[in-house]
Amino acid sequence: RIRNMVDAFGSITWWGFSPAIDLLDKGIHLCIFVLFFGFADLVSELGIVPSEREINVLMIGAGDVRHVLKTLAQNRRLKRPKIKFYIIENNVEVLARHLLFLSIVLETADQLGLQEKAELFLELYGNLLIRQQVADYIKTKSEHLIRMVTDLDYARKVFPFVDLTQLKYKERDFLEGVFKFWKRSDPAKFDVSTLWDQRLRYLLKARYDARLGVFDWDYSMKLQDKASVIHSKQYKHWRETGIAFEKREGGYELPNRTLASGLILKKTGESVLRRGYWGDMINSPYLGFGIETENEDLLKKANNVHTRTACDVAEYNVTSHVHELLTGTKYEGASGTIIEEVPEEKSSDPHYLHPVDATVVFLPSNSAAGLPAKEKYAKLFDVVYFSNSMVHHLTPDMQAVFADNATVVLETTKFMLDLRPEQSEEFVKKIIGMATAAGCKPSKPCGYDNAH
Repeated sequence: RIRNMVDAFGSITWWGFSPAIDLLDKGIHLCIFVLFFGFADLVSELGIVPSEREINVLMIGAGDVRHVLKTLAQNRRLKRPKIKFYIIENNVEVLARHLLFLSIVLETADQLGLQEKAELFLELYGNLLIRQQVADYIKTKSEHLIRMVTDLDYARKVFPFVDLTQLKYKERDFLEGVFKFWKRSDPAKFDVSTLWDQRLRYLLKARYDARLGVFDWDYSMKLQDKASVIHSKQYKHWRETGIAFEKREGGYELPNRTLASGLILKKTGESVLRRGYWGDMINSPYLGFGIETENEDLLKKANNVHTRTACDVAEYNVTSHVHELLTGTKYEGASGTIIEEVPEEKSSDPHYLHPVDATVVFLPSNSAAGLPAKEKYAKLFDVVYFSNSMVHHLTPDMQAVFADNATVVLETTKFMLDLRPEQSEEFVKKIIGMATAAGCKPSKPCGYDNAH
């Protein structure tokens, strides 16, 4: 018997547990939990740093590319300085997904239209099962990603937006193995529906047969007040099936191999490595893109009931971020309506757009603790983001990598549904203490009811 099948939050973060934010928006200081290093004049006209130099952002454990995508979209639209992201994740499989989603976003219009990109992005982002055409896309895309991680000269040529040179050889080898697994077409090798059900049975135990009631309780007592735009029917459907975003007609029947990862478990006293679905099973993929938006029409209510759903919000947000990143203009699509680019003749070779004002650098997994000891990172980062699962890296030593007047953004546990309010409140108190010890000063009082 295999034990230790992890809790409902999972052992790997496939999606973030807070809404996407623009990390360079000075308005965020008014509504989220932000800490500043230093006591000088902290906000320029831009909101963070002087406009004449490149902005360096360190992201530790975000779990997805939501903050990167939103920040870059705003950067293009508002014509702000060049920005360079440095990304650290606990798991190489998460970096594989980062590379996939960034490449989807930047494919040229002759390969993927705007609406097609948004739907493809969300289907792979939050669905346990995908359609045949999406599985075919992943199989083809994996071959290209394999070449990128095994030939850095090729990667620099075709996709200079992402810098893979800082990864260790063993991590690029691991990435190659991940992409080779994605290429496989035998569903039996990753029977994800069975794996999902096994996790459900383990987590719910005697309550398994009454699981629909459990899902309803979690929604009404834990989630609804925090994110009411997530419809109960959609949330419960995701809890039961692992499918969050259904847009196109057609069967969602094939496993989404990008959500596979390995975990060491105990079996009859021995440690065994088991591939499975080890991600979130309670919070949902709707949180990152589906609960906040600039388009207030999508959040309107009639008779105190939302007229749109988190799926509508997520599709609009991803579409607008992609549009703004690629064009530098504000997305003006109507509520729930997508302005689609007209694809030209498809090309068999990958072609990507390269925003001249941005670069994303992948750093080695678990390299956060060693950054302060490296001279090249001394006082480098203007913005530093810590997820709630990686905030233990916010130590006094980390102060060495903070630029003067740096901004430190900490994710709270607001949307971690299995935590009680007093636990979330205690978490905020703890991270405030950690930030203070690292030389930070709170921008304003903030509690556990804030996402950051």
